[in-house]
Amino acid sequence: MVRPVGTRTGAWKAGLAVAVVAAGLLWHILACTESPMAFSPSGKDLAFVTMEPYSHDDDLNLAGTRVYRLMVLSEGRNLRVLEETSRYMLTAPAWSPDGRHIAYLRILLLEKEQRDRLKEVIEKNKGLRDQQRSALDADAWRQAPLPPAAPGAAEPEPRAPDSTEDISLPPAGPLVGWAETQVTQPRMPAILVIRDARTGRVVSATRTASKPVDHEAMSFFTAYLTLRPQYSTDGHIIYWCTGSEVVAVNPEENKQWTVVAPASVAALSPDGATIAALGGSLVLCRPQDNVTVHRRIGDDDASLSGLAWVDKDTVAILRNPRGTDARLDLFRADGTPAKSIPLKLPEHETKDSNTGELAVAPSGSHMVLAFGKDVFFLKMDGTILRHWKGEAEVLAQPTFTPDSRQVAMKLMTAAAKDAKEPDRASAIVFFSPDGKELSRADVPAARLPAPAAEK
Repeated sequence: MVRPVGTRTGAWKAGLAVAVVAAGLLWHILACTESPMAFSPSGKDLAFVTMEPYSHDDDLNLAGTRVYRLMVLSEGRNLRVLEETSRYMLTAPAWSPDGRHIAYLRILLLEKEQRDRLKEVIEKNKGLRDQQRSALDADAWRQAPLPPAAPGAAEPEPRAPDSTEDISLPPAGPLVGWAETQVTQPRMPAILVIRDARTGRVVSATRTASKPVDHEAMSFFTAYLTLRPQYSTDGHIIYWCTGSEVVAVNPEENKQWTVVAPASVAALSPDGATIAALGGSLVLCRPQDNVTVHRRIGDDDASLSGLAWVDKDTVAILRNPRGTDARLDLFRADGTPAKSIPLKLPEHETKDSNTGELAVAPSGSHMVLAFGKDVFFLKMDGTILRHWKGEAEVLAQPTFTPDSRQVAMKLMTAAAKDAKEPDRASAIVFFSPDGKELSRADVPAARLPAPAAEK
């Protein structure tokens, strides 16, 4: 069952078209954010990914131009590197509900010849939007063979999941088909990796193909900033949003399917029952109940890094964070409005975008709004407890512990003294919910790859 809420019949379809435009603007909206982090269920371990150098040049999709590291910080002081690579982009990690496994995606980076060919395919596909879907999924850009999927010889050989057409959710009908005709970039090859959290050993690897946002090289950077796998509460299914759709994979049964499209960002409710997504409208999908609700909310003033669940029945959207009407709009899981919380934020640096990262404590008592050099620690009623302001430093990705007693953030700094912008995560800083710094753990710099020779 699908129900459009709060709009005239058919109007929500026009709203969905905004997702295509919004996807291309993600770069401007998310310029000050970083890859999401995740605490283990016990709260003792923090898993995260870093990219060095953290830059926004045209080589974002090229192999060998930067280093990605998957790390786990235990007890706030012991740091382990689980993977370091320049061949793949690594996405944010997810913990299984029992804390035994860590899941993330390796997204294949390209050789220069592949990148150049990909640009040609994208231009060609722009003229094929009204033709068959298969034309948009062409693999002609892969002139060079794919490298081995697993960097380590001891890892299991990745399996290719079966894409199932047995999808009863309404968005997987005409909406998914329509959304795919609006995206001109071929799918990005990726590998869903699951590691043993204790030993770091790779226990499974599943080949997937993600439909990215329609913005060439920036698709890779958007994936780094927003793509966050999340486990279902039973631990059998892993969801993630590619920037244009929400997909699900069951690694045990080797199945992959589309759940919501279009979708720019998405988040799973604490009880795993509802997926909230922004894609021209607010989409609330309950896979087990076969119910999807679309509410047209005019999300052009919404921060796409400002979607968070307050509790299992309430989702919050950060609206107009750089304006005088900054607020938090709360919606119930059935799509009906709950309330709006005004945010009387002092003047802060947000440049020319609606950038704003929102984190809500699991207890529902506190929240954090991060704008790079300006971070606000607040009560849930909007009362500001502390305003942290950096000069050359940036705080990103506020992440609460499961018990809500601490919030961790990445400290972004510049590697060189004369650098104009922070280009690496140099530390993880822990705060109390009211903004008092409790501790920090340094993140050593990665050994960067040698500059690629011009061909």
